[in-house]
Amino acid sequence: MNSTIATIRPAQMRNLHRLLNETGLLGYKHDLVWKATGQRTESSKELTIAEADRLIKHLEKKVEKPAEAVKFTERPEAKQLDKLRKKMISYAWEMDWTTRNKKGNRIADIALLDAWCIKYGQFKKSLNEHSLAELPLLITQFSKAYSSYIKAI
Repeated sequence: MNSTIATIRPAQMRNLHRLLNETGLLGYKHDLVWKATGQRTESSKELTIAEADRLIKHLEKKVEKPAEAVKFTERPEAKQLDKLRKKMISYAWEMDWTTRNKKGNRIADIALLDAWCIKYGQFKKSLNEHSLAELPLLITQFSKAYSSYIKAI
């Protein structure tokens, strides 16, 4: 690596890892860094200051702010959206798409579910970004993947 280019600062590194943990994307760190550096490196230690800033800003957009969360729950469709998302999460759970939280408890792997939605879902966006009109279509699509999984057992 060119030693004249300033690399990520310690404060940026701490912020980056905090955001990766908060978004549940820590397991995808190498992929995210690979994309952020234009396929130059997978190591967050080799990010430039500018690359680190862009990646941090991208992750900050993914972190739900408490004020936004309150506004979302006040929206009339919030309960319907929550119910539909939980349907998707229950399918993922049944397919053993799980991980462990900090306490060691088994939880649904939302990062994996989001990755599936982005890669295979017809709308190419994460689960929480889907609208009330889009979620039933996504659930139908995911239920077919679930059925294939069950048949393969």
